[in-house]
Amino acid sequence: MLLNAFDPVQGRTVILNAGDLFAEAIDVDLLVISAWDGFYQPQAGSMIATLRERCGLDIESLPRQLDLTAAETIRAWITPNLEDLPQPPQWPADSFTRFRRIAVVESPRLLPDGETERPVFQQLFRLLALLPLYGIEVQSVATPLLNTGRQQATPDQLYPALIRAISTGFRHIPDMKRLVIVDHKLEEMEKLHEVINSQLRRSSVQRRVLTLDEQKQLQLSQLRSELLAFQQATDDLEIKREIAGLLHELNGASVTIVTLGVSARRLVERLVQNKIHPRGSGLSLYQGINLLQGSINAWTISCLHQVRVFGNWMAHADQGDGSDGLTSREVSHDDMVAMLMALLRVLRDYPWPIGPGHSRISTKRARDQARI
Repeated sequence: MLLNAFDPVQGRTVILNAGDLFAEAIDVDLLVISAWDGFYQPQAGSMIATLRERCGLDIESLPRQLDLTAAETIRAWITPNLEDLPQPPQWPADSFTRFRRIAVVESPRLLPDGETERPVFQQLFRLLALLPLYGIEVQSVATPLLNTGRQQATPDQLYPALIRAISTGFRHIPDMKRLVIVDHKLEEMEKLHEVINSQLRRSSVQRRVLTLDEQKQLQLSQLRSELLAFQQATDDLEIKREIAGLLHELNGASVTIVTLGVSARRLVERLVQNKIHPRGSGLSLYQGINLLQGSINAWTISCLHQVRVFGNWMAHADQGDGSDGLTSREVSHDDMVAMLMALLRVLRDYPWPIGPGHSRISTKRARDQARI
């Protein structure tokens, strides 16, 4: 997983996954696929075929809650909530991936004369911008690299328009928090990763990949075991998905440090939200942890903050002039291990023991804390 976080503290992110849609534990409001104009035959290897084989969904027969295929600049349609259909999806038993709706973006077989870029992602973002007008709420979207199947689009035809759509799309779709681009083609996803890094002027800290040799893998074996046990014990699907992402990263020969940091932070955020709900609704992670201060062990509090700060460091390593002492320094394997050991303590202590000698911080005081 290659993660590019635009503003992860506010939850507005773009995530790149090189792999199978149903192996990546992706949970979104909307799955987007592409097709030729009016052509919905389940060709081998296509998303249309995959959805039929894995979920029993016949795309051509699905009802359309909103059909904008006649609009030349959009040419797309969206289903109702899939769980409300007479025959809802048959989710694969071995997958945590879920999506509540499907959108199909149609493309002409031939580009207009003189055009080289494929506008499919602009079509998608135009559709997303209009959905609130029709009472359709979408905060998270998953999509493959559209038009790369039978349409045989190349990265050069897709990436410039995709970057423009991402750069402007989030600003015009305030409710949208997360875009997940998932595709089997690792090489093409790595190219897109570099393009986005370049556009965002990411620092070497965020781009760094750490190799995990046998000794380092052994060092992390306890954490992997704890994560797996925690995943099996919890009934919270969101936590299961976050842990699946962390395990996927930790089981490889290397880790993308920004992915690991932000993923660990998201897991901690979910655990804290579960603990403070509903009295802490709307608080930042910093405020949420402070709301727990005095009601759980002080060491657990410090470990929660350690994961939070590391995640913030990875997400914002391209910002600032280095005066904070973080953005100016390289991240090392020891930094990563220190964060992961703090995460291990958080998981082992959960649901977190009471610490003596402290009074519970009030919700009002937590809200008054400076957001970090």
